[in-house]
Amino acid sequence: MGVQCKQSKCANAVVGYVETQWMTGLTIKNIAVKFELYPTDVGRIFRREKGITIHRYIDKCRKDKLLELLKDGHPCGYEIGYLIGFQNDITFYRWVKRTFGVPYSELRRQIPHRETFPQPRTPY
Repeated sequence: MGVQCKQSKCANAVVGYVETQWMTGLTIKNIAVKFELYPTDVGRIFRREKGITIHRYIDKCRKDKLLELLKDGHPCGYEIGYLIGFQNDITFYRWVKRTFGVPYSELRRQIPHRETFPQPRTPY
């Protein structure tokens, strides 16, 4: 069952949904079905509210999350791909190459990891 919505409520609902669910592999068609709208209306609503298309917004979120995970020392590409909404590791690796212009392995080498130092021992 979809969620009925009107003008500003609808815009807030669509934007909020995309902001919280971007990592689940959203498509405009899925969003349209959920909110009982046409796909063109979903795209128009989101762009009017955020000033960017849904596709570009999701790509931006994915880029930010990928860089954050790499800085935290998370090396497994296929796991990162799954965490940021890719169901297939091949698709993830192609996206990285297209988006950053370098293969995942090279991107991983270029991103400095946050240093993790051992915690000082506490005296007994």
